[in-house]
Order: sequence, then C-alpha cells, then structure tokens
Amino acid sequence: MLAETRPDAAAAVAMLAGLGTRSGSLLTLTVGDIRTLVDFPGVRHLTVSFRNKGGTEELLPLPTLATELLKPLLTGRAATELLFSKRDGWPIDRWWAAGALREAARLGGIPAERAAQLHPHMLRSTYITHAFALVIAPDKVQAAARHAGIATTLRYNHPDQDLGGHVAYQLEADFTTETSSESGEAPT
Repeated sequence: MLAETRPDAAAAVAMLAGLGTRSGSLLTLTVGDIRTLVDFPGVRHLTVSFRNKGGTEELLPLPTLATELLKPLLTGRAATELLFSKRDGWPIDRWWAAGALREAARLGGIPAERAAQLHPHMLRSTYITHAFALVIAPDKVQAAARHAGIATTLRYNHPDQDLGGHVAYQLEADFTTETSSESGEAPT
C-alpha cells in the first residue's frame, strides 16, 4: 500500500528494517550510492554505500524487499540526486523517516495510537534482537550493527520481546513429538 502512494517512504522503511541501520544513514544517500555488484559465482547483488557514524564508509547488500522497492526510485535519475527527498525537494530528516515508519505501520494495520509511538530506532533494536534470536554470534551482530563495543550491542537485545523462541513453545514442540512417537503417529 505505502509502495503505491509513497514508494520512497516504503523503500526507506524497508532499508531501515532490513539493514538495522540508523535513520541518519539515509539522509544523504544519493542514487549513485546504490550499486550492483557481482560476486565470485556470478551472483548479482544490489548494494548500498553508507557513510556511518564517525564518517566510515560501508558497502552492504540490500535485502530483497528493499531492492524491489528501490528499483523505481533509481530509474532515469542522475547518480548525484538524493535518493530520498521531501516533497519540496529538500533532503529528508529524522522526522521524515519517523513519519514514513508511522504511515507504513498504520497501513499495515497497526492502530493509529500505537503507530504514533513508533520511531526508526525501534527498527534497529528489532533487527539486533532478531539477530540474537537467530543465534547469530554476538561479534557478528555487533559488526552488523556497526557498534564499537559489544556492550552497546547487548543493550539492544530484548529477548523478552521475541516470543517465537520462548521456552513454552520449545517444550510444547518436544512434548508433541514425544506424544506422537509413543502413539505411533507421525509428528505434525
């Protein structure tokens, strides 16, 4: 829905969610910062070159959803043009990014009062929490989050907010498997 009315906002939200980056990373991106790279086995990747906090530059592969949403924003535009800009042509800011996230949330069925509480940094926290839930090594999560120290990365981990891996589900799955095995039924 958001992609139809505001493709730039949809692409920005997809990038924030899929890369766990700071919203400030999007502010100065140009069309030329989005590049196609071919790796060793000939696989093509759409990538983004970010200037991170501290001025370092980093090349990241774009997730599939972000790639699809970015395609219309790249066609027929000069490499020096801002990738994201406000309707008046000025560069976006953190308030624009927050508005894009809130609009995406409302269109996705989040109640307006809850959507109004969302901010882009929550996507970063969710990205890190989810990476930990997938049991990705802490040093790799730290590198992906672009944190100088592991202590900062660990502060973002909120396992209590990721109920999918809760012990209750693990025990239920184990119990269901045992019960099915004892009765001669195949586990479901």
